[in-house]
Amino acid sequence: MALALPWLEAMSRGAADSRPVRMAVVYVPIGKNLGEWIPKQTGRNYEMSPTLSEIADFRNDFTVLSGLCHPRVWGGHRVEGPSFLTGADILSGTPGADFKNSVSMDQIAAEIIGSHTRFRSLELIKKGGSVGSQSMLAWNREGGPLVGEHNPLTAFKRMFVDETAGEKQKFAELIRRRKSVLDAIRSDYRRLEKKVGQRDREVLDQYATSVREVELRVQRDEEWSHRLKPKIETQPPADIPDGGIRDRGAHMRAMFDIMTLAFQTDSTRIITYGVKDSGVPLTEAGVTVAHHGLSHHGKDPAKLKQLAKIDRFHVKQFGHFLRKLKDTPDAGGGSLLDNSAILYGSGLGDGSAHSHKNLPLLLAGHASGKLKPGQHLSFKDGAPPLANLHLSMLHLMGVPVERFSDSTGPLAV
Repeated sequence: MALALPWLEAMSRGAADSRPVRMAVVYVPIGKNLGEWIPKQTGRNYEMSPTLSEIADFRNDFTVLSGLCHPRVWGGHRVEGPSFLTGADILSGTPGADFKNSVSMDQIAAEIIGSHTRFRSLELIKKGGSVGSQSMLAWNREGGPLVGEHNPLTAFKRMFVDETAGEKQKFAELIRRRKSVLDAIRSDYRRLEKKVGQRDREVLDQYATSVREVELRVQRDEEWSHRLKPKIETQPPADIPDGGIRDRGAHMRAMFDIMTLAFQTDSTRIITYGVKDSGVPLTEAGVTVAHHGLSHHGKDPAKLKQLAKIDRFHVKQFGHFLRKLKDTPDAGGGSLLDNSAILYGSGLGDGSAHSHKNLPLLLAGHASGKLKPGQHLSFKDGAPPLANLHLSMLHLMGVPVERFSDSTGPLAV
């Protein structure tokens, strides 16, 4: 059992901050076998679908959402993850060209509430055999990917093991260099401001705003570097390798345990976890063909049956996360699941058609009483954009934005 000591200090900020809403996004690739995923009935008395039966114990803790889409997104596997939290038209114009994304929903939240915790946000990935360590889900204001951590032990040490004296000295030097660069930029800005016209001055003002945001982040990093990390009684996770066909369930469960600890200790209130591992067979689910290959099922019953096994495996691991959250008390009252909003899903619906429509989604948690889970909401007729749900989640987090991406209004969830 972990001790949430830093949260006791944070509680002194007042009752209004005693039950903050925490947000996590869990992403699995290549859509689902929708016939086994989507319940046939809507409302609160729906019959649990075969895939979702893996988390039937949490029926009253999540809502099934069907029919939502990314209307501006196309490009299949290459963009399904990067567009999931942005909804950006990232391949418009030149098919197959390198794209520049837009800012993701989680980073909008991090800009507003990230200052309350040591980590503005936490980016985790199941890298598998994929190249690079980009988070896939989290994208900054410039449309660039944040780095995702794929080693559970490294993620644990980053949050709960204090740096050595030498490491602290190196970090202090890094902060000093960043300040020096910012000083030089500020000097150049003042020099240019006197020479440019009104239109260029507006561009400079926008640039100055971005620089100020960096300054605040450097100041915040420096302040947190002088505070000890939370002390917990939980043992570090095993150093589970990320890749190949073994220990994939153990890797996912270890990451979910770390996410739970991060919320419990109030180390962060925003987490994304993206599973990229689809290029090899998921033998733990009794499947001998790679997930990617099965996603191109062409409605072949045998392939759809195998795909459903993979879907159930992923949902079962997600159930481990829900159990940890539900069994972990929150210092502000209730459980972590009571005070969280957890989005689980994929950026493709039918992977065989590379469709970004009818996305398979769950919204779990109670968001400190703001969510009323336990139902199946179908939007087959209206097909609103997924960005409407993103907007609702931002509102649950207390982020006062009127629009996000291609949203048309908050989704009633």
